[in-house]
Amino acid sequence: MTVFFPEFGLIAFRKNGRERWRFPLGPFNNHHGMASSPILVEDKVLLQCAQDTNAFLIAVHRQTGRLVWRTQRSEVIQGFSTPALYYPQGEPPQIITSGSFYLIAYGTDTGEKLWWVGGLAWQPKTMPLVGKNLIFVHSNTWGTGDPGKQVAMPAFGVVLQERDRNRD
Repeated sequence: MTVFFPEFGLIAFRKNGRERWRFPLGPFNNHHGMASSPILVEDKVLLQCAQDTNAFLIAVHRQTGRLVWRTQRSEVIQGFSTPALYYPQGEPPQIITSGSFYLIAYGTDTGEKLWWVGGLAWQPKTMPLVGKNLIFVHSNTWGTGDPGKQVAMPAFGVVLQERDRNRD
């Protein structure tokens, strides 16, 4: 089992509870703290470290705790979600990350940025959900953290009148 403590970093334990390895990280620059959890893919532990400055994604070897790769994420300011894994048919798995303003996919072998979609919220918090050839991501209005670019949300009653024609 591998756990993440923002004040320290990653620590892996054996089944008997003894420590296997530790990988110090931080300190982090995130006003609200860190919320991402480590995930496993093949022989790697992956961790998204979204913060106000110097955001990154890392992979460490699950048995030894040695760094496999580290990818800087300069476009990410904040984010509090745990990455998801996507297994496209006939292709290697991809790491799907939700961070400020972007959904970004990375290769699991090298951390290479593969594709991205913009227009997400400033501080996404939920983990992307991967279905059969679909990726679902929660995001409220885009630009909520960018002064002067906030999107006005209509009142709930207005939305009901426009969208709930069958009143269910």
